[in-house]
Amino acid sequence: MNSKNLIFKLKVPLSILLALLMLLPVASCKKKDNGEETTPTQQFEEGNPLNDIPNVNMDRDFVILSGGACDDWLKGDTGEPISDAKYKRMLALEEKFNVSVVMAGKTDSEVKRFLEASTLNDDRAYDLVQPHPHTALASMMAEGYFANLMEIETMHLGDQWYNQSHIESYTFGNNKLYNAVSDIAIDGQAFYGIVYNRNLMLNYEFETDIKTMVENGDWTMEALNEMVKVTEVGGEVGDAGTYGFLFNTAGLWRWMYAMDETILIRKQDGTFEQGYTRSKMTDIAERLWDLMYSHGDTVIVEWSLNAGLPTSEYYNAFKGGRGLMMAWDIGAQYPLLRGLDFKIGYAPLPKFDKTQKDYKVFCANGIIGIPASTKSYSESGLVFEYLAIHSSLYLADTFYEVIIGGRLSEYPEDYEMLMFLHSQKFFDLGFALDEKQDFLGILVETLDPNVEPDSIAISLKSKSALIEQLVTTANGIG
Repeated sequence: MNSKNLIFKLKVPLSILLALLMLLPVASCKKKDNGEETTPTQQFEEGNPLNDIPNVNMDRDFVILSGGACDDWLKGDTGEPISDAKYKRMLALEEKFNVSVVMAGKTDSEVKRFLEASTLNDDRAYDLVQPHPHTALASMMAEGYFANLMEIETMHLGDQWYNQSHIESYTFGNNKLYNAVSDIAIDGQAFYGIVYNRNLMLNYEFETDIKTMVENGDWTMEALNEMVKVTEVGGEVGDAGTYGFLFNTAGLWRWMYAMDETILIRKQDGTFEQGYTRSKMTDIAERLWDLMYSHGDTVIVEWSLNAGLPTSEYYNAFKGGRGLMMAWDIGAQYPLLRGLDFKIGYAPLPKFDKTQKDYKVFCANGIIGIPASTKSYSESGLVFEYLAIHSSLYLADTFYEVIIGGRLSEYPEDYEMLMFLHSQKFFDLGFALDEKQDFLGILVETLDPNVEPDSIAISLKSKSALIEQLVTTANGIG
């Protein structure tokens, strides 16, 4: 781990910072109807990159098409820190560009239907679009519903505000990129990690703590298995004892990504090829099988989607203080973590082994694009960039402080670890194209206590035609 990622920086409380931000004096602005640059209406603190974005008087509604719960962009003063940070962001945006932000869309499936209608009618109805990472994304890219962000001069995609892993993975061979990921929707960016009970950790004399192992690059599947072995106890577990590890098989593919395998790889010439190898996937399956099934009753193996987590044995064992570690969707299910009454710590999913260079925190959400039929590419690009920078400076810190929040932690290293996980997020175009989860679900299909893990090689071979189709699709988009 790069030590600079774990330097804790003292901060002004965000509630105060954001309140001061909105009270800063503004200069007068002479409005123009032709969209030309105007005198700046806002000034942030000296050196703030938001000051470098030109003030353009758009004088219109700015319409954002989004699936799912899209209205959270506009929630007012609720007293909830994340909603309030988003609301202040919208107020700042509306003032800077003289726009009124309007949300459109209610469900994920509506995004394609609305974009298709707008494209056919050439009505230029939408300025930004936030699609679901799976639902029809591949077909929308293939059918030309998104603008090529690489050609929009008002966006600077190489800057730190944009996830560079996403840009690298989702840029097609003809240098076309149809969406980007920033911190705009950071609270919807699901990412897995390991959460552990700090109190229970004190009961075991581990040679090295998890944080140190992560820092030294020693946090591997072997290290995790060794820790779980130490927790094995005689007698009953369950209500009367402690589980060493709580394993949710929903989203098992996240472990594949953590161990440095992907569905697709982008080559130097921009084209795509198959990412995984059968031998490596067999090794991954063996390591996961050992964790799930070789420790007896001290490991819970349960399949539970997010909607069922609050009533699952998996979550309630941890909530009841009967689980040392669990794999958890930190990015999407943090409210449940905040309901705990004991201190917890965080770590990434472990590496395959010590030869693996980086920790991999797979992410798919937070994708935003510009419709090909938008009113103005340059104006949409300006707003996109403004939102990305503002969110990185203010919303991201709010989000991670809320996750830790209240009684959950008093340790600066927990904030540092969450920011480290955020910095290690990466993306795989194959995830977006594998809408039926033919490959994403292969570990769930093959990892069974009564089946040898090397059977995954046979399953992968049976899907060779499907992976060839994914590669063809990836290389044909653009």
